[in-house]
Amino acid sequence: MATLPRTVRSSVGKMLGLPAAGILPAAGMPVRGLAVRGIPVVLALMLAGATSAYGQSDAERIERAERRLQAQEMEREGHYLECAKAYADLAEQPPTDPYADELLYNAGVCFEQAKEIDLALASHAALEERFPKSRLVPMASLRSAHLLVYVARYEQAAKVYEHYAATYPGERDAMPSLLDALFYRRILGQAGMAAKDLQLFGKYYGRKHIAVYGQAILALADLYEEIGDSVGAAGYYRRYLKEIGYRSGADAVLVVSAKLGALRWEQSCSLANADGSCVRKQVSVKASSSSSALPLRCPHAVDVPKVVPRQAAAASEGRKYLAQAVTLAEQGAIDAASDEGRQIEARYWLASARYHLAQRDFESFLAMRMPANLDFPSDDRTKRGRSEKVFKAWLQSTHEAMSKLEIAYRELREAKGGAPWMLASALRVGQVQEHMAAMLGNADIPKSLRSGPEASTDTVAAFCDAMEVQRAAIEEQAIAAYRACVDKADTLDWFDPGFDPGFDPGFDPGFDPGFDPGASSCARQLSRLRPDSFPPAVEILGQRAASGEVLSTAPVIPHAASTPHTP
Repeated sequence: MATLPRTVRSSVGKMLGLPAAGILPAAGMPVRGLAVRGIPVVLALMLAGATSAYGQSDAERIERAERRLQAQEMEREGHYLECAKAYADLAEQPPTDPYADELLYNAGVCFEQAKEIDLALASHAALEERFPKSRLVPMASLRSAHLLVYVARYEQAAKVYEHYAATYPGERDAMPSLLDALFYRRILGQAGMAAKDLQLFGKYYGRKHIAVYGQAILALADLYEEIGDSVGAAGYYRRYLKEIGYRSGADAVLVVSAKLGALRWEQSCSLANADGSCVRKQVSVKASSSSSALPLRCPHAVDVPKVVPRQAAAASEGRKYLAQAVTLAEQGAIDAASDEGRQIEARYWLASARYHLAQRDFESFLAMRMPANLDFPSDDRTKRGRSEKVFKAWLQSTHEAMSKLEIAYRELREAKGGAPWMLASALRVGQVQEHMAAMLGNADIPKSLRSGPEASTDTVAAFCDAMEVQRAAIEEQAIAAYRACVDKADTLDWFDPGFDPGFDPGFDPGFDPGFDPGASSCARQLSRLRPDSFPPAVEILGQRAASGEVLSTAPVIPHAASTPHTP
């Protein structure tokens, strides 16, 4: 067949879009395909025959051009599987076809449209293997990653996205692909691979896309917290403060400082199941000193918590960052936030910081005990005076500590920092008062009332009755605080069972240190302290505090192989 003049070949080639004929675009890319409607097929075949020879006769080249046009027509008419097979057959012979990479790519696109995902992936893999330097390989690689996500093969998709981003870092889709890879590593819990993705992101895009880089760092911190690696999470929070810092706004620094401070404060406690406070139960002494002696303590003595010392360095670092969050708020960081959503988030974490800062004073208060060995004998003025002095000093210090804590927690209870911290603080008010009542109830019976000339069951009973009056009065204040907590939850309409920043300090022997909302803890305390007056927590809070309703009791559908299906 005679070849066309160069000028004719050029103009017709531009009109037909050759040599990039029939290449379908990746998502979001411009269409570069061939438009042949209205163009005489003979002219297209003549043009195909005019291309450079690659070991075929004119008739063979015309036949291949015609088959390719037919494949394109199949794709336009929606016959995707036939289109894919036509392109795949063309790609097999001859191996020296200069457009074989296009044919393989197009086969993959048609297989994709036919929902034959594995065949589409195989076509893209064959393209990369046979033509690693083809300009179509990046496009095919990206399509493969999207397909793997489509069929929920997230780990394989992440690998392809990572390969694409590492191989073609300058491409427009490289940065989004790396973020996609990090996202899927994140949801798969693969912290090590996500860390490598973050490292690569920082290398190529960290300076230019500082906000996105910061969010990626925080995503890694969240992942490490979820898998229980609080040390790794703390490291990423520090990294954020060091590498991003105030470039994302003072409110963002406030949030991260509060998160890091709370995490380090939690790490400072050696108890594996610590839930807000570093305490464990301590059984109070109720037994007699001997089989014949009068009791050491009154009958209403209760269990009290034992505070476990925190690791000093971690606790100090935690309080430093918590204090930094509070300082930033006082300097106007929240008001300067760019939008209302960020202001709400900053207020939430400010409340968290203030709540955790109060924990040290709360634990110090829980560690307080009624002074031991107090005695008030009527015949020993010196001993009685010394005991009265110790008791008055203890009473003053406890009231000062209670007042300080109640002020802090009542402010948090009324602040707009988020329902969880408001309810947790309301719970703490009751716990403070209940611990004060417990200390009075656990007071040692003076020795002079248990032995000596004044000792008798009547004198012991009189002492215990007097202490019980004081203890019960303060316990009533605790009950009022717990009721206020439940009422607050009802006002806020907050009964989320997934959050419990508070710790029930072990007044209830049946306490389960699992997570539950502050409202549930308050309701349970009411039910325990006054079972005749208050119903169980689920009745106080209603169904909102329950684990959920059963929507259906129908069994699962049997397997088709064992039970016939009738339409």
